[in-house]
Amino acid sequence: MAVTTQPLFSHCLSSPNAAAFGGWPAVVIQMGLSAISRSIWAADGAFAKFLVNRDVAPGSGNSVIYTFRNITQSTSVAVTLSNAQVTNRDIGSTLAVTRGDLLQLEISVTGTPAAATTLEIVCEHTGTNANETAYTIHHAPGNGGLGSGSIYYLPGPFVGTTFSTTTPPVSPNVLAISGNVTALCGNSSVAIAGGESWDFYLVYDGVLQDGAGGTVDTKCSVTGSLPATATKTFTLPVVAGKTLTLKLDHTGTPATTRPGASICIVSTNANESQVSAHTTNGSSTTVLNYTQFINGTAGWGVTTEANVAQPAPISTFTYDQFYLITEAALGSPDTRTYDLRKNSTSPSGTPTIQITSAGLTGSDLTGAVASADLDTLDLRGNPAGTSPFGSGGDHSWSFRVRLGDFATSGITVSSCGVGMGASDAGYCSAFIG
Repeated sequence: MAVTTQPLFSHCLSSPNAAAFGGWPAVVIQMGLSAISRSIWAADGAFAKFLVNRDVAPGSGNSVIYTFRNITQSTSVAVTLSNAQVTNRDIGSTLAVTRGDLLQLEISVTGTPAAATTLEIVCEHTGTNANETAYTIHHAPGNGGLGSGSIYYLPGPFVGTTFSTTTPPVSPNVLAISGNVTALCGNSSVAIAGGESWDFYLVYDGVLQDGAGGTVDTKCSVTGSLPATATKTFTLPVVAGKTLTLKLDHTGTPATTRPGASICIVSTNANESQVSAHTTNGSSTTVLNYTQFINGTAGWGVTTEANVAQPAPISTFTYDQFYLITEAALGSPDTRTYDLRKNSTSPSGTPTIQITSAGLTGSDLTGAVASADLDTLDLRGNPAGTSPFGSGGDHSWSFRVRLGDFATSGITVSSCGVGMGASDAGYCSAFIG
């Protein structure tokens, strides 16, 4: 077995032109004034090939400095945008990381940079151990802290910014790779008194993994003084097409916090990672519309594709094994087709899923697209029918990712809609002939 290099896409909900901090490398980063905004990471390895893209240049005589910090190890890598630059990169530096380390993006400025609305960050992580990849989320500072009066859920450990007090989401994160989840890490933005804790759990295929009834005990309890972190190791077998949700409970009455969490997956096959997205609205059923390839924070309904296209990683990666879950059925006889776009086109054999009538899920296990440096990526929704705008509700989707170009010309696209219940395999098989 070999180590895995995975791409990491981050999108800032705002693009500050003043000092700010955020929980990088979460998929969605909301910048804030508090330096306590940090993400935790669940795998050993190193980050490299940092790419920063801003929609507006700082302007003459001004600069914005993006510093990627390993808080635990007091190390960093910085990328600066100055004057007329809207993009810049660092391909020579690396930032080492050990399981349980706390990570952060710090923004600082010189002069008075022009305001911007979009900030996209892409980097790559290469694990130290065979087939290991990691994924992280951070509760956005702008969403307020979580108090101990409720139990909270997040769509999953791959992407999300806000824990909700509802029951587990109907469109949770979906797995695009098979293997074992081997660690769950958690962190708190505040100290937690002795005898109290914030308790993280995984919910796999709708079943809480708390050690009861033969389930795997994934409980990770965060307590103590700052930096308040914890790591729980275990072996939870997972299968592509199944779902994974994050639950946050508590013991006692711990202080209000803005938590973060990370998981480590050891994939069954070498050179496999995944990228995931979640939107809180449905794709238009009246016009062609687009959303970000991974982050989904722009939501559906955007009709100008260039506004949501994201920069691809510097290295070449292949995206395939496309899975999609929607919250609500479209209704007969409506359909909606989703496809991965590269450079505002749909390449031959691009991953494509069609959801029809009462269908809630779909997958394409044969389509594949490879991206290279300077490419852009986004997702398109193509409607056919008469349903009102926004039907389909929340969307979650994932792609398997492999380092290198594995896209094959002449691939026949296959899609299907399947159930995702606890007793359902939740995926369909297809082969490249």
